[in-house]
Amino acid sequence: MDDNTVYKRTKAEIRKQMDDLEEIVVKSTNECALANEKLHQEIIQHKQTEQALRESEDKFRTLFNNTNDAIFVHDLDGHFLEVNEIACQRLGYSRQEMLQMSTNDINVPEYTARIVKLSKEIGERKNIIFETVHVRKNGSTIPIELSSRIIDYHGKKAILCIARDITERRQAEENLKKYVEELKRSNELKDLFTDIMRHDLLNPASVVKGFTDVLCDLEDDKKKIQAIETIKRNNEKLIDILESAAKFSKIESIEGLEFEKMDLALVFKEVVGNFKSQLEEKQMVLEFAADGTYLSNINKVIEDVFSNLLSNAIKYSPKKSRIIIDIIDADEDWKVTVTDFGEGVSDENKLEIFNRFKRVGKGGVKGVGLGLAIVKRIIDLHGGSVGVEDNPAGQGSVFWVTLRKA
Repeated sequence: MDDNTVYKRTKAEIRKQMDDLEEIVVKSTNECALANEKLHQEIIQHKQTEQALRESEDKFRTLFNNTNDAIFVHDLDGHFLEVNEIACQRLGYSRQEMLQMSTNDINVPEYTARIVKLSKEIGERKNIIFETVHVRKNGSTIPIELSSRIIDYHGKKAILCIARDITERRQAEENLKKYVEELKRSNELKDLFTDIMRHDLLNPASVVKGFTDVLCDLEDDKKKIQAIETIKRNNEKLIDILESAAKFSKIESIEGLEFEKMDLALVFKEVVGNFKSQLEEKQMVLEFAADGTYLSNINKVIEDVFSNLLSNAIKYSPKKSRIIIDIIDADEDWKVTVTDFGEGVSDENKLEIFNRFKRVGKGGVKGVGLGLAIVKRIIDLHGGSVGVEDNPAGQGSVFWVTLRKA
């Protein structure tokens, strides 16, 4: 083989190796570029992760330090690992001081003695809530409601405690206790006053009534008789007030009644019989429109409701007028109505008239407004309702109560 041939072959070999090398370089360059791009993306992602972590930590730190409750993280032996600013402010320690302390340093001895038991309970139940007392740096105390649970803190078990200051709640509880005691004393005084009305006041009034009756029979002088009758009339009003007040006091203290099935019409007719003399005195006509059977689960105290409604109808109606009693079917209820032809009740007073001591617009008749308050209280105990409407005939009122059908 001549030199020229060797030269050509060598040159071709060198070119091939250079082409291969160039291909390797290009391939390596591309791989480096891809690796650099991947590394660049990883760096960006890492920075984004770090940023998100910082933002998350900042958000956690903001929430951690700006809650209204003190927050403590301590290990299973009670040594503090982290505390928030509220905890430091409330107890009067710096964060550095707190991290050198344990739960024993801020709790009253009674709690310290229970810490082992409580730690065991937290481990078993994962979360417990109990009350304790924290001690400030200056020695003063704070009643606390503590919610504790097991958490994972930097790879180890720890206890997260959220401490709520319940000073205001305790004060409210104390105020409530005082109020209950005052209310109890007030009720005792009310009961005493009711007993005084029933006996010490009502008995002398009854004696006066008896003597005025005797004096009216014995006296012939008209002026003296008029004076005695005035005394008698006002004494009867006094007796009515005392009896109504005592009855209202008794009814107001009742929480529940025993009921039995009775016919409302029969009960009301018995009540009407007690008012025969008053009706005759004012020459009034009573129409009992209800002519059926109206069964309802009621207590005998319902007679006081019917008595008050009928008594008011007689008092506040003119002589020789009518009173109509009816019982109407109102779906699940019976609606008992007493219609009079008196002065009526204005619209603004229709709601107030059943409130205690709210006697309104009844001409010259005086009273203290307890009768309708007694009516409302008894009907409330029966689960019914009360009301008053204008008499559709044009004059007077229709007082009504509803009672459940049996």
